[in-house]
Amino acid sequence: MSEPADMPEDEAQAARIRELAAALKQQKLLATAIEHMPMVVNVVHRSGELVHRNRAARELNELLGDSTDWRVLRHRVTLAHLDGRPVASEELPVMRAFSGETPPPLEMKVHFRDDLPPRYYLSVGAPLPEDDGTINAAVSCWQDVTALHEAAELKDRFLAMASHELRSPLASMQANVQMLEMDPSVLSNPERRLEVIGRLRRHTSLLLTLVEQLFERARFGGDLPLCPVETDLVALCRDAIALAPTAGPRPVVRLDAPAPVLGKWDPIRLVQVVTNLIQNALRYSDAATPVTVRVEKSGTDGIIEVIDQGIGIDSTEVEHLFTPYFRSSNVPLQGRAGLGLGLHISSEIVKRHRGTIEVESQLGIGSVFRVVLPLRRADS
Repeated sequence: MSEPADMPEDEAQAARIRELAAALKQQKLLATAIEHMPMVVNVVHRSGELVHRNRAARELNELLGDSTDWRVLRHRVTLAHLDGRPVASEELPVMRAFSGETPPPLEMKVHFRDDLPPRYYLSVGAPLPEDDGTINAAVSCWQDVTALHEAAELKDRFLAMASHELRSPLASMQANVQMLEMDPSVLSNPERRLEVIGRLRRHTSLLLTLVEQLFERARFGGDLPLCPVETDLVALCRDAIALAPTAGPRPVVRLDAPAPVLGKWDPIRLVQVVTNLIQNALRYSDAATPVTVRVEKSGTDGIIEVIDQGIGIDSTEVEHLFTPYFRSSNVPLQGRAGLGLGLHISSEIVKRHRGTIEVESQLGIGSVFRVVLPLRRADS
């Protein structure tokens, strides 16, 4: 800002002070904004010294050893392109910025330490030229885009799983329809007619279950109203056991409930939860081993446990069981229909009752799913 030539000296001095104050205020606002940005921002000197770091950068640098030398921190991580090729130092946007470029963003897979899972970052860099055009510093920004990659992987996993699970019953139904077209006399034979109708009914039911799970998953993105009424968990679990599939060799489902457990819950939703847990237990258990549904009261909570002696779950996968579309790696695809939504839906229903659901499992020994429900919701 320049003052008029005829402006008195004291007014010109005041104008310069106001201009400086405005510039300092602007600088402070910018520094505050950068400090609280969710992305990592470093100002790096050509020597490797970190001239400035925002909060996200300090947190990341602390994880890497909290050095003030960017070159030291750089060698404490492993950087790879998305196709797996190592990222050379000269490819990094901040290094290209020192040569005067404003390079395009570079997306990388970053390994920090052996005990931490890899993460994905989008890196950008820009030169910070001095008045004479010399570039002795550059700004380097890193945005964590791991969640976007996980969402893309989840989508791909879901599409592969859905196509596999939906194709099987559809193919069977189509085969039965083609058989009827080729040999209509099947309908006049009572035994064969019942056999074909039974197959069609089973596969139709499976398709409806899969589609209903997808619909339920979509509903959980919004509000899911509950209709709590006075309910006996023991009677509710007895109803859920009655809904368990009976076709083919199945484990026996036993109810262990010494006394009624009364509370205020949505019985329709909780039957859905218990039915999901029982079906899971039956699906992954041998016919010779029983499944137990245990119901009891503990203080101000009602507790439901579904106990099986099935294939079990690896300890590294237990924490992912209630995420949508997840299926354990030891589950054979053939004969184990499902989209990996049942446990996720059950978990959401329990959460809406202000309850908790957890699992204890050992490979080859079995699993215990435990649902804890307050007898009275805090808002009821």
